[in-house]
Amino acid sequence: MVVNMGHRVFSWEIRRERAVKADIIKSAEIDAAGSFLELIDAVGDPLRIHFGGNARAARQSASNSKSRREIDQKLAANGYGPSDVLAEAYMRGAPNIDAIDRRLASYEARRMTTLRELEIYNERFASKLDAASRDIVEAEFTDLSPENA
Repeated sequence: MVVNMGHRVFSWEIRRERAVKADIIKSAEIDAAGSFLELIDAVGDPLRIHFGGNARAARQSASNSKSRREIDQKLAANGYGPSDVLAEAYMRGAPNIDAIDRRLASYEARRMTTLRELEIYNERFASKLDAASRDIVEAEFTDLSPENA
């Protein structure tokens, strides 16, 4: 049924967009942590030149729990909590997040329209079945004798 297939396509698109959104936020969090680490190092040694070492360390920490704890501790010791990193991540990813949210709203509205159409179709079909079953005439039958068959 085409209507049911449309619902599945929209559901799949919604799941995909939500996964992309989560990846964008995660990537922006890593970038934000790297920037905060750069800022911490710059305050400690303003003449120090950085070549992306903190950004690289933050990116590696995404897959290394020990490294992640060390970076989290360094950030916390300098006044940057998880909410600060997340807030910065949302600000960095805002344009992409907004675009995804708009697409999600569109997919969800289209999915709801498809489901409403499916419900209308099912109601009409059920009504036709009900009418057809009312039109069936009750009749009596008798078995034919073997010679009449």
